[in-house]
Amino acid sequence: MRESIRVYNQTRHLLQDLDDKRRASQPAISGADFMAAVLAAQILPKEKYNSMLKELLNELDAQPISTKDSKARLMVVGSELDDPKFIELIEESGAVVVADELCTASKYYWNMVDTTGDPLQALASRYLTRPPCPRMRPSDQRLEYIKEMIENRQVDGVILELMKFCKLHDEGALIVRQALDEWGIPHLTLSREYNLTGAGATATRIEAFLEQLEGI
Repeated sequence: MRESIRVYNQTRHLLQDLDDKRRASQPAISGADFMAAVLAAQILPKEKYNSMLKELLNELDAQPISTKDSKARLMVVGSELDDPKFIELIEESGAVVVADELCTASKYYWNMVDTTGDPLQALASRYLTRPPCPRMRPSDQRLEYIKEMIENRQVDGVILELMKFCKLHDEGALIVRQALDEWGIPHLTLSREYNLTGAGATATRIEAFLEQLEGI
């Protein structure tokens, strides 16, 4: 169990290194590619994945992806998301996703498991102290996490993606929108089916939002 914790913590450290490349003033990796890399961590054997991720980090150090820093820097907040094409759709509209608050992305690798003491207690503690979901009340800690992301990554605007009929995130989005208004952060809410449908209409709304950001 201790060895497994060590390997999983290594995965989290490597993903944090990759995240640093996404959040840079001139990102070395697109948000869509970053999302694909995190999703791969959730299905591949960790030892094999860690080796592959080290290779990717070395490749990005040698020849980073060219992303212009003139693009709007966005954060995605919301429901479970396991399709990088949604992030790709945002970036094809002329933005770069440098931050997220998703259980299938940043929350997956955000904090480590303590390697001292009882391993079962350490695992339980890690899951209980992860960045909180909308089901946790009050929402202060979640809002703190979002605000810190916005400030540290120089986010220009936030996209709230909400899977239809997910009551938990629908209610949580109201609290997030109110907080974003108080902080003066522009935001756009996009409801979606589980499968990516209506891409054209979604792209039009994203483009209009980016034009709004340019005018601020």
